[in-house]
Amino acid sequence: MKNIKIKIVALFAASMLIFSCTKDDNTGISNFTVNSGINYTVDTSSFGANPTTTDEADVTYTYTVNLSGMQTADVIIPVSVIAGNATEGVDFDYDNLIVIPAGTTSKDGTFTVYGDILPEDTETFTLQIGNPTGVANVSGSPVEVTTTITNFTSGDLMLEFAWDKEVDVAGTTYDFTDIDFDFYVVDATFATPGVGGTDAATGASPEHMTLTGLADGTYYIFADKYTAPWDLGSLKIPTRVSFTKPGIFITGDVTQDPSYQFLSWQTSDGTVGTMGYVTSFEVIGGVYTIYDAVGNVFYQE
Repeated sequence: MKNIKIKIVALFAASMLIFSCTKDDNTGISNFTVNSGINYTVDTSSFGANPTTTDEADVTYTYTVNLSGMQTADVIIPVSVIAGNATEGVDFDYDNLIVIPAGTTSKDGTFTVYGDILPEDTETFTLQIGNPTGVANVSGSPVEVTTTITNFTSGDLMLEFAWDKEVDVAGTTYDFTDIDFDFYVVDATFATPGVGGTDAATGASPEHMTLTGLADGTYYIFADKYTAPWDLGSLKIPTRVSFTKPGIFITGDVTQDPSYQFLSWQTSDGTVGTMGYVTSFEVIGGVYTIYDAVGNVFYQE
């Protein structure tokens, strides 16, 4: 009987200890308070004017959210898009939450404008930093930041050369990109490539070329088949080229005329006379006319 009483007393004491600990823990939580009278402000001086204007170039802007004093809990400042016709994830991106850790008084936020070479109208977007209905733990008014994105343009002419295609011959698949093509632009004198010619000869597929400051005149594009990894007889390997003037035009592909295409087994000795003609273009006062493989106007500014 005595043993039973001792056990009952011990159990009672243990339960009181648990209750006491639980009570103390709850009391600790209930006594946790945040500081009052803390305000937030947004500093956009790092990027000058607000609203700001930029062309379509990869650029990141930084602003700072400041607190008037330290807070005992994290301060979370929401950021949202409230106006504009620019597309999030395509034209721009931004931090949608600014978290200022407890015990600190500031945190940077960013938004990024993306560059591209597409012809586009002027676009805008407006970010609201803060919340007009209030932010937990602090006071303050939201700040709006408006960005205008203007169309990026360039007088350069960008060329992309491609010959990607797969064919099946007797159960074996052949990938044309295994072939190494080089490309050359020459003027009306048909200057030998490398001596007045402009080349795209990196071994990559596709190949790229950017032409800057061309004098007025007519220019011709030739393909040089540098390697022939396999012999498929009379199978022809067509190349094609597309033209881009950033922010002004992007053409479709001009495909090499079959009469100039290389056979699978052929290579060139690197001179104009043995290369395959692709197409031509003309520039007058910085304005381009692109011709197809047989001399018809394909695109004109």
